Amino acid sequence: MSNICIHVGNQIRYFRKLRGISLKEFSLLLNKSISTISKYENGSISVDIQTLEKIAHILGVTLEQLLPFATPTITRDVLPPDNKKNFFQQTDVFYMYYYLEPNNKSHAKGISVNVIEINRNENGLDDEVTFYNECTSPEVNYRNCLYVYHGKVRYHDFVVYFLLENAFHPGSFDYICAKVPFNNTRTTTGLYTGLSESIRNPCATKVLFSTVPLELTDELAFRLMISDKETIYGLKHNNSLIIR
Repeated sequence: MSNICIHVGNQIRYFRKLRGISLKEFSLLLNKSISTISKYENGSISVDIQTLEKIAHILGVTLEQLLPFATPTITRDVLPPDNKKNFFQQTDVFYMYYYLEPNNKSHAKGISVNVIEINRNENGLDDEVTFYNECTSPEVNYRNCLYVYHGKVRYHDFVVYFLLENAFHPGSFDYICAKVPFNNTRTTTGLYTGLSESIRNPCATKVLFSTVPLELTDELAFRLMISDKETIYGLKHNNSLIIR
């Protein structure tokens, strides 16, 4: 067995279970026997490219999430301390957090971890961005995630905009508006809007960006919650969401 076959098999199994698809269901969708699926997943046989494309489509992932592409080297702190460049030009990979769901026992477990990967263009075009939504192991392999979005990023003095389209659901867009801090800092806040995958309705939530991974704690969860009296008053009084 080659390392490539083992890696691809592990990724297929990971995303199949993540989507809640049984071996029997998967074999019917792929028109392959359960035995063949099992061999794919344990890496004892290789998957031809046409079958791999079909598998990616069924699982709702990109080919790069199944193949052993190396996670890009993360460049951090590339600017000197006194450099006043845009916050989002400090590094090529940013961690984005928002509060996904209440958990009475542990607020930290309600935090969603996402990764934004920026591909810099030096020809005058807008930088390209890949957004990895709901990452399960962001510090090890952030490409293990629920959804992948591709798009563009535009920089301005006080704000940065990300316009993202779901890689497998054309027309499903997410939009992120992030504040550019005046001082040198590792974090900043923003607003993440799009169509909720769970309730299938437009939604908006507060997000926190960081140049380094943050520990998932209750304190971080409280920073992400929109529950203080001042914010609630602003929502009612102005019919708008103000992010601080």
